Amino acid sequence: MKLWICTFKLLHKTKNLFLPLIMLFLIFWFTINAIMLDDKRMNGNKITLPKPLDNSLLSTIVIKSKVIPQRVPVNKTVITVDKDFNLSDLGNTRRIPKFLIIGVMNCGTNALFDLLNTHAQLVSPINEVNIFQAHDLGTEWFREQMPKSRHWQQTFDKSTEYFTINTDDVKTIKEINPYMRFLVIVCDPTKRAISHCLNLIEKGNRTVKPMKEILLNPEDEKLNIEDPIIDHGLYAKHLQTYYKVFPREKFHIIKQEELLSKPWIALEKVETFLKIIHLFLENRFYFNKEYGHYCLKEKIQCISINSSIREDFQQYIPNDDTVDELKQFYQPHNEEFATLVGMDFEWA
Repeated sequence: MKLWICTFKLLHKTKNLFLPLIMLFLIFWFTINAIMLDDKRMNGNKITLPKPLDNSLLSTIVIKSKVIPQRVPVNKTVITVDKDFNLSDLGNTRRIPKFLIIGVMNCGTNALFDLLNTHAQLVSPINEVNIFQAHDLGTEWFREQMPKSRHWQQTFDKSTEYFTINTDDVKTIKEINPYMRFLVIVCDPTKRAISHCLNLIEKGNRTVKPMKEILLNPEDEKLNIEDPIIDHGLYAKHLQTYYKVFPREKFHIIKQEELLSKPWIALEKVETFLKIIHLFLENRFYFNKEYGHYCLKEKIQCISINSSIREDFQQYIPNDDTVDELKQFYQPHNEEFATLVGMDFEWA
Protein backbone atom coordinates (compact mmCIF):
# COMPACT_ATOMS: atom_id res chain seq x y z
CA MET A 1 0.00 0.00 0.00
CA LYS A 2 2.84 2.35 0.90
CA LEU A 3 4.47 1.58 -2.46
CA TRP A 4 1.35 2.74 -4.36
CA ILE A 5 1.16 5.92 -2.29
CA CYS A 6 4.82 6.72 -2.99
CA THR A 7 4.34 6.02 -6.69
CA PHE A 8 1.29 8.30 -6.85
CA LYS A 9 3.16 11.13 -5.12
CA LEU A 10 6.10 10.74 -7.50
CA LEU A 11 3.86 10.86 -10.58
CA HIS A 12 2.06 13.91 -9.18
CA LYS A 13 5.34 15.75 -8.73
CA THR A 14 6.61 14.86 -12.20
CA LYS A 15 3.36 15.23 -14.14
CA ASN A 16 4.82 18.15 -16.15
CA LEU A 17 7.63 15.91 -17.42
CA PHE A 18 5.60 12.77 -17.99
CA LEU A 19 4.23 13.58 -21.46
CA PRO A 20 7.56 14.87 -22.87
CA LEU A 21 9.31 11.72 -21.65
CA ILE A 22 6.65 9.54 -23.25
CA MET A 23 7.04 11.45 -26.54
CA LEU A 24 10.82 11.07 -26.50
CA PHE A 25 10.48 7.36 -25.85
CA LEU A 26 8.05 6.91 -28.76
CA ILE A 27 10.29 8.88 -31.16
CA PHE A 28 13.28 6.76 -30.16
CA TRP A 29 11.30 3.54 -30.55
CA PHE A 30 10.02 4.44 -34.05
CA THR A 31 13.52 5.52 -35.15
CA ILE A 32 15.06 2.21 -34.09
CA ASN A 33 12.30 0.26 -35.83
CA ALA A 34 12.76 2.25 -39.05
CA ILE A 35 16.47 1.46 -39.07
CA MET A 36 15.79 -2.22 -38.37
CA LEU A 37 13.25 -2.28 -41.20
CA ASP A 38 15.84 -0.88 -43.64
CA ASP A 39 18.30 -3.49 -42.48
CA LYS A 40 15.79 -6.32 -42.98
CA ARG A 41 15.15 -5.21 -46.55
CA MET A 42 18.69 -6.25 -47.41
CA ASN A 43 19.40 -9.43 -49.34
CA GLY A 44 23.15 -9.80 -49.57
CA ASN A 45 24.18 -6.40 -50.87
CA LYS A 46 20.80 -5.73 -52.51
CA ILE A 47 18.31 -3.18 -51.32
CA THR A 48 14.54 -3.51 -51.69
CA LEU A 49 13.12 -0.02 -51.99
CA PRO A 50 9.54 0.65 -50.87
CA LYS A 51 8.59 1.84 -54.35
CA PRO A 52 10.24 2.39 -57.73
CA LEU A 53 12.57 5.37 -58.02
CA ASP A 54 11.21 8.21 -60.06
CA ASN A 55 12.31 11.63 -61.25
CA SER A 56 10.89 13.34 -58.17
CA LEU A 57 13.30 11.32 -56.03
CA LEU A 58 16.19 12.13 -58.33
CA SER A 59 15.37 15.81 -58.08
CA THR A 60 15.88 15.71 -54.32
CA ILE A 61 19.49 14.63 -54.66
CA VAL A 62 22.11 17.35 -54.79
CA ILE A 63 25.05 16.46 -57.03
CA LYS A 64 28.34 18.00 -55.94
CA SER A 65 29.63 20.54 -58.43
CA LYS A 66 33.22 20.58 -57.32
CA VAL A 67 35.77 18.34 -55.66
CA ILE A 68 36.20 18.95 -51.95
CA PRO A 69 39.32 17.91 -49.98
CA GLN A 70 38.35 14.30 -49.22
CA ARG A 71 35.88 13.95 -52.07
CA VAL A 72 33.13 13.32 -49.53
CA PRO A 73 29.81 14.52 -51.00
CA VAL A 74 27.44 16.56 -48.84
CA ASN A 75 23.67 17.25 -48.80
CA LYS A 76 22.73 13.93 -50.33
CA THR A 77 19.74 11.70 -49.91
CA VAL A 78 20.31 8.43 -48.06
CA ILE A 79 19.68 5.57 -50.48
CA THR A 80 21.48 2.42 -49.30
CA VAL A 81 22.81 0.83 -46.14
CA ASP A 82 25.91 -1.28 -45.60
CA LYS A 83 25.74 -5.05 -45.45
CA ASP A 84 27.11 -5.00 -41.89
CA PHE A 85 25.06 -2.00 -40.80
CA ASN A 86 24.92 -1.00 -37.15
CA LEU A 87 23.99 2.12 -35.20
CA SER A 88 27.60 3.32 -35.07
CA ASP A 89 27.43 3.74 -38.86
CA LEU A 90 25.05 6.67 -38.53
CA GLY A 91 28.06 9.01 -38.41
CA ASN A 92 31.06 9.45 -40.65
CA THR A 93 33.66 6.72 -40.42
CA ARG A 94 36.50 5.30 -42.51
CA ARG A 95 35.79 2.13 -44.42
CA ILE A 96 37.69 -0.46 -46.44
CA PRO A 97 36.95 -0.01 -50.19
CA LYS A 98 34.01 -2.00 -51.50
CA PHE A 99 35.32 -2.00 -55.06
CA LEU A 100 38.48 -1.27 -57.04
CA ILE A 101 39.13 0.04 -60.53
CA ILE A 102 41.98 -2.26 -61.56
CA GLY A 103 42.61 -1.24 -65.18
CA VAL A 104 43.36 -1.42 -67.88
CA MET A 105 46.17 1.13 -68.17
CA ASN A 106 45.71 3.65 -71.02
CA CYS A 107 42.09 2.61 -71.58
CA GLY A 108 40.38 5.38 -69.61
CA THR A 109 40.77 4.49 -65.94
CA ASN A 110 41.31 8.13 -64.93
CA ALA A 111 38.20 9.27 -66.82
CA LEU A 112 36.13 6.52 -65.20
CA PHE A 113 37.54 7.35 -61.77
CA ASP A 114 36.73 11.07 -62.10
CA LEU A 115 33.21 10.40 -63.32
CA LEU A 116 32.39 7.99 -60.49
CA ASN A 117 33.66 10.55 -58.00
CA THR A 118 30.77 12.81 -59.00
CA HIS A 119 28.22 10.24 -57.81
CA ALA A 120 26.52 11.02 -54.50
CA GLN A 121 27.05 7.53 -53.12
CA LEU A 122 30.73 7.06 -54.01
CA VAL A 123 33.82 8.41 -52.26
CA SER A 124 37.53 7.78 -52.78
CA PRO A 125 40.90 8.93 -51.42
CA ILE A 126 42.56 11.86 -53.17
CA ASN A 127 45.70 9.83 -53.85
CA GLU A 128 45.96 6.17 -54.81
CA VAL A 129 46.71 3.92 -51.82
CA ASN A 130 48.59 0.70 -52.47
CA ILE A 131 46.39 -2.00 -50.98
CA PHE A 132 49.37 -4.33 -50.59
CA GLN A 133 50.86 -2.06 -47.94
CA ALA A 134 48.02 -3.31 -45.76
CA HIS A 135 49.66 -6.73 -45.83
CA ASP A 136 52.65 -5.29 -43.94
CA LEU A 137 51.12 -2.38 -42.06
CA GLY A 138 47.77 -3.97 -41.25
CA THR A 139 44.17 -3.60 -42.40
CA GLU A 140 43.46 -0.85 -39.88
CA TRP A 141 46.30 1.23 -41.33
CA PHE A 142 44.77 0.78 -44.78
CA ARG A 143 41.35 1.79 -43.46
CA GLU A 144 42.82 4.99 -41.99
CA GLN A 145 44.04 6.00 -45.46
CA MET A 146 40.46 6.06 -46.73
CA PRO A 147 38.20 9.15 -46.59
CA LYS A 148 35.31 9.26 -44.16
CA SER A 149 31.94 8.21 -45.53
CA ARG A 150 28.35 7.63 -44.49
CA HIS A 151 26.80 4.17 -44.19
CA TRP A 152 24.92 4.70 -47.47
CA GLN A 153 28.08 5.48 -49.42
CA GLN A 154 30.66 3.16 -50.96
CA THR A 155 34.40 3.78 -50.72
CA PHE A 156 36.49 2.82 -53.74
CA ASP A 157 40.02 3.18 -55.07
CA LYS A 158 41.91 2.85 -58.37
CA SER A 159 45.25 1.50 -59.49
CA THR A 160 46.17 0.11 -62.91
CA GLU A 161 49.00 -1.79 -61.22
CA TYR A 162 46.43 -4.21 -59.77
CA PHE A 163 45.51 -5.66 -63.17
CA THR A 164 48.74 -7.62 -63.73
CA ILE A 165 49.31 -8.94 -60.19
CA ASN A 166 49.81 -12.63 -59.35
CA THR A 167 47.49 -15.02 -57.56
CA ASP A 168 49.06 -14.47 -54.13
CA ASP A 169 48.48 -10.73 -54.43
CA VAL A 170 44.86 -11.33 -55.40
CA LYS A 171 44.50 -13.47 -52.27
CA THR A 172 45.83 -10.54 -50.24
CA ILE A 173 42.99 -8.40 -51.59
CA LYS A 174 40.51 -11.08 -50.55
CA GLU A 175 41.95 -11.14 -47.04
CA ILE A 176 41.33 -7.41 -46.76
CA ASN A 177 37.80 -7.60 -48.21
CA PRO A 178 36.33 -11.00 -49.17
CA TYR A 179 33.39 -9.20 -50.85
CA MET A 180 35.52 -6.89 -53.01
CA ARG A 181 34.17 -6.03 -56.47
CA PHE A 182 36.14 -4.92 -59.50
CA LEU A 183 35.70 -2.58 -62.46
CA VAL A 184 37.79 -3.22 -65.58
CA ILE A 185 37.69 -0.85 -68.55
CA VAL A 186 39.18 -2.32 -71.74
CA CYS A 187 40.07 -1.03 -75.21
CA ASP A 188 41.77 -2.17 -78.42
CA PRO A 189 45.04 -3.77 -77.15
CA THR A 190 46.98 -2.63 -80.22
CA LYS A 191 46.04 1.02 -79.76
CA ARG A 192 46.55 0.63 -76.01
CA ALA A 193 50.12 -0.66 -76.52
CA ILE A 194 50.99 2.27 -78.79
CA SER A 195 49.53 4.77 -76.30
CA HIS A 196 51.34 3.05 -73.42
CA CYS A 197 54.66 3.22 -75.25
CA LEU A 198 54.27 6.90 -76.16
CA ASN A 199 53.38 7.77 -72.57
CA LEU A 200 56.51 6.06 -71.29
CA ILE A 201 58.63 7.95 -73.81
CA GLU A 202 56.99 11.23 -72.83
CA LYS A 203 57.65 10.58 -69.14
CA GLY A 204 61.26 9.67 -69.85
CA ASN A 205 60.84 6.05 -68.73
CA ARG A 206 61.92 4.65 -72.09
CA THR A 207 64.76 5.52 -74.42
CA VAL A 208 63.55 7.88 -77.10
CA LYS A 209 63.74 5.78 -80.24
CA PRO A 210 61.35 4.42 -82.88
CA MET A 211 58.61 2.27 -81.33
CA LYS A 212 59.54 -0.63 -83.58
CA GLU A 213 62.88 -0.87 -81.79
CA ILE A 214 61.10 -0.78 -78.41
CA LEU A 215 58.51 -3.45 -79.17
CA LEU A 216 60.73 -5.90 -81.06
CA ASN A 217 63.58 -8.06 -79.81
CA PRO A 218 66.82 -6.90 -81.43
CA GLU A 219 67.99 -10.51 -81.93
CA ASP A 220 65.14 -11.85 -84.04
CA GLU A 221 62.96 -8.73 -84.57
CA LYS A 222 59.99 -10.57 -83.06
CA LEU A 223 57.56 -8.95 -80.64
CA ASN A 224 58.90 -8.84 -77.10
CA ILE A 225 55.81 -10.37 -75.50
CA GLU A 226 57.39 -10.20 -72.03
CA ASP A 227 57.49 -6.41 -72.20
CA PRO A 228 54.78 -4.80 -69.96
CA ILE A 229 53.70 -2.68 -72.93
CA ILE A 230 52.52 -5.81 -74.72
CA ASP A 231 51.74 -7.93 -71.66
CA HIS A 232 49.14 -5.45 -70.33
CA GLY A 233 47.01 -6.15 -73.41
CA LEU A 234 46.64 -9.85 -72.60
CA TYR A 235 43.30 -9.30 -70.89
CA ALA A 236 42.20 -12.93 -70.60
CA LYS A 237 45.49 -13.97 -69.00
CA HIS A 238 45.33 -11.40 -66.23
CA LEU A 239 41.60 -11.67 -65.60
CA GLN A 240 41.88 -15.44 -65.18
CA THR A 241 44.34 -14.79 -62.34
CA TYR A 242 41.54 -12.96 -60.51
CA TYR A 243 38.97 -15.61 -61.40
CA LYS A 244 41.00 -18.17 -59.46
CA VAL A 245 40.26 -16.27 -56.26
CA PHE A 246 37.05 -14.26 -56.79
CA PRO A 247 33.81 -15.38 -58.48
CA ARG A 248 33.13 -13.90 -61.92
CA GLU A 249 30.05 -12.01 -60.77
CA LYS A 250 32.38 -9.74 -58.78
CA PHE A 251 33.71 -8.23 -62.03
CA HIS A 252 32.21 -5.72 -64.42
CA ILE A 253 33.80 -5.11 -67.82
CA ILE A 254 33.42 -1.65 -69.39
CA LYS A 255 33.99 -0.92 -73.07
CA GLN A 256 36.05 2.21 -73.64
CA GLU A 257 34.16 2.80 -76.90
CA GLU A 258 30.83 2.89 -75.05
CA LEU A 259 32.14 5.20 -72.33
CA LEU A 260 33.25 7.64 -75.03
CA SER A 261 30.23 7.42 -77.35
CA LYS A 262 27.38 6.88 -74.85
CA PRO A 263 28.71 7.50 -71.33
CA TRP A 264 25.24 7.46 -69.73
CA ILE A 265 24.71 3.87 -70.91
CA ALA A 266 28.15 2.67 -69.80
CA LEU A 267 27.75 4.33 -66.39
CA GLU A 268 24.20 3.06 -65.91
CA LYS A 269 25.58 -0.47 -66.18
CA VAL A 270 28.20 0.39 -63.57
CA GLU A 271 25.51 1.77 -61.25
CA THR A 272 23.50 -1.43 -61.65
CA PHE A 273 26.57 -3.54 -60.89
CA LEU A 274 27.34 -1.49 -57.77
CA LYS A 275 23.67 -1.45 -56.72
CA ILE A 276 23.52 2.32 -56.41
CA ILE A 277 20.91 4.79 -57.61
CA HIS A 278 21.01 5.79 -61.30
CA LEU A 279 22.21 9.37 -61.50
CA PHE A 280 24.17 9.38 -64.77
CA LEU A 281 21.20 10.27 -66.97
CA GLU A 282 21.57 11.20 -70.64
CA ASN A 283 20.34 14.74 -70.03
CA ARG A 284 23.29 15.38 -67.72
CA PHE A 285 25.74 15.11 -70.64
CA TYR A 286 26.46 17.30 -73.63
CA PHE A 287 28.90 16.86 -76.51
CA ASN A 288 31.73 19.38 -76.44
CA LYS A 289 32.66 20.01 -80.07
CA GLU A 290 35.86 21.82 -79.12
CA TYR A 291 37.28 18.80 -77.28
CA GLY A 292 35.41 16.15 -79.23
CA HIS A 293 34.18 14.45 -76.05
CA TYR A 294 31.08 14.28 -73.88
CA CYS A 295 31.08 16.43 -70.76
CA LEU A 296 28.90 16.66 -67.69
CA LYS A 297 26.75 19.77 -67.60
CA GLU A 298 28.07 20.44 -64.09
CA LYS A 299 31.38 21.22 -65.86
CA ILE A 300 33.28 18.89 -63.58
CA GLN A 301 35.32 17.28 -66.31
CA CYS A 302 34.98 16.10 -69.87
CA ILE A 303 35.42 12.43 -70.67
CA SER A 304 38.87 12.84 -72.13
CA ILE A 305 41.04 9.85 -72.99
CA ASN A 306 44.49 10.61 -74.35
CA SER A 307 44.00 9.55 -77.96
CA SER A 308 45.82 12.43 -79.65
CA ILE A 309 49.56 12.23 -80.31
CA ARG A 310 51.90 15.16 -79.95
CA GLU A 311 53.29 16.43 -83.23
CA ASP A 312 56.89 15.89 -82.13
CA PHE A 313 56.03 12.28 -81.21
CA GLN A 314 54.75 11.35 -84.67
CA GLN A 315 58.21 10.01 -85.54
CA TYR A 316 57.89 7.32 -82.86
CA ILE A 317 54.65 5.84 -84.18
CA PRO A 318 55.31 2.32 -85.51
CA ASN A 319 54.95 1.65 -89.21
CA ASP A 320 52.07 -0.36 -90.66
CA ASP A 321 54.04 -3.62 -90.59
CA THR A 322 54.64 -3.36 -86.83
CA VAL A 323 50.99 -2.42 -86.20
CA ASP A 324 49.83 -5.40 -88.28
CA GLU A 325 52.16 -7.67 -86.34
CA LEU A 326 50.67 -6.39 -83.09
CA LYS A 327 47.14 -6.99 -84.37
CA GLN A 328 47.97 -10.53 -85.47
CA PHE A 329 49.59 -11.28 -82.11
CA TYR A 330 46.62 -9.99 -80.12
CA GLN A 331 43.85 -11.51 -82.28
CA PRO A 332 43.67 -14.98 -80.62
CA HIS A 333 44.05 -13.40 -77.17
CA ASN A 334 41.24 -10.95 -77.95
CA GLU A 335 38.96 -13.80 -79.02
CA GLU A 336 39.81 -15.70 -75.83
CA PHE A 337 38.96 -12.65 -73.74
CA ALA A 338 35.65 -12.07 -75.55
CA THR A 339 34.68 -15.70 -74.89
CA LEU A 340 35.83 -15.50 -71.28
CA VAL A 341 33.61 -12.52 -70.41
CA GLY A 342 30.79 -13.32 -72.87
CA MET A 343 30.94 -9.98 -74.67
CA ASP A 344 31.49 -8.72 -78.22
CA PHE A 345 34.21 -6.21 -79.03
CA GLU A 346 34.93 -4.39 -82.27
CA TRP A 347 38.59 -5.34 -82.03
CA ALA A 348 38.09 -9.00 -81.07
